Amino acid sequence: MGSQHIAAQKLQALEKELESFAYSVAHDLHAPLRAILHFSKMLERRAHDKLDTREQELLRQIPELAGKAQGMLDALLAYSRLGQPELHVEPLDMTELARSAGTRLQEQFPQANLALDIAAQLPAASGDKGLITRLLDELMTNAVQFNDQDTRKITVSFDQDEDAYCVDDNGIGMSPSGLERAGAVFCRLHAQGVYGDGLGMGLSMASKIARLHHGRLWLRSIPDQGTRVYFQLGAQHETQ
Repeated sequence: MGSQHIAAQKLQALEKELESFAYSVAHDLHAPLRAILHFSKMLERRAHDKLDTREQELLRQIPELAGKAQGMLDALLAYSRLGQPELHVEPLDMTELARSAGTRLQEQFPQANLALDIAAQLPAASGDKGLITRLLDELMTNAVQFNDQDTRKITVSFDQDEDAYCVDDNGIGMSPSGLERAGAVFCRLHAQGVYGDGLGMGLSMASKIARLHHGRLWLRSIPDQGTRVYFQLGAQHETQ
């Protein structure tokens, strides 16, 4: 057994251990958070008239912040559960999946001026349909959200040189330092509320889905010009 294979096995075991830890922590913290929400609402009802304006405002922030923390825990649980109990691998029509993702995108952002360009025939693949659908949804949603152009262009194609599927946009792009951080769990490169209210989980979800399919995901980006996200799946093959 080669050293690279042993290293890969150790890395996979470590990742599973970390995911198990994240699941346990996220699961166990739900109960105390619910208690905080319950008691803060009870306190607001009983003590509201005894508090000044500033104290009332501080009290109102408790359930808001606890709710945000609960949302982060839910996202962490969802991340740790990806691919469990096991992948349901089947042949995938990537062209149809991309077109369906485009339709959902237009329904999700009805006010946005979207210009979708999906390749007429993407190479087929094998994988878990639900997870690959989520991967496409996450990448295409990011392409719209991190974009301040009057016409938001999103292209889904296949790069023969890189042997990878691509999602391109003409959005705000990322700096080299931003590229280094992108994809980390809960990584937001902008302040909350700027370019959406997401938790910074979309790219990390998509990256994990690619890894679950024995593939990978990477990015190239230029500030103010856009981003190209590449992803490979371990069981992609030439279009028939």
